[in-house]
Amino acid sequence: MLARIGLVGVVLGRKPGALTSPADRAMGMASTLQAMSSPSLAPAAPADPGGGLTRQGVLLAVGGSLLFWSLLTLALAVSAALDSQRAGQTATVLGMLGRFWPTTTPQMGFTALIALVLQAYPQALQWPRRVAVVALAAVPVYLLISTPLVVLI
Repeated sequence: MLARIGLVGVVLGRKPGALTSPADRAMGMASTLQAMSSPSLAPAAPADPGGGLTRQGVLLAVGGSLLFWSLLTLALAVSAALDSQRAGQTATVLGMLGRFWPTTTPQMGFTALIALVLQAYPQALQWPRRVAVVALAAVPVYLLISTPLVVLI
């Protein structure tokens, strides 16, 4: 049982923790112990499964994918440009960015597609085994689609 300790009244001139007299207790000027109601342990109402694509969801999925892969590609370009300059070669960040950007476009598209699918079917994340099977099945599909694209680029 949970309990809350509080003061009903304050008696001036008394040290904290001092014993109260029966008169103070009768007047309600002593510390009291009150029982608190326990929080409800009932399960929460099920979340609204929602589903369906909204404009905001599409923008978030595609924008998040583009932002993530753009930052990653920029970091890769900066790193490669610095490595090339240390090796005595002339390389710029923009040149490296132009070199790496086309190869990340299939990854951007695949990530955006997965995000859109999860936006449309959020209930699919409720079964971990199904998520693992779909994730493992998505890797060969991605490789079959992206490898020719990267080779062509």
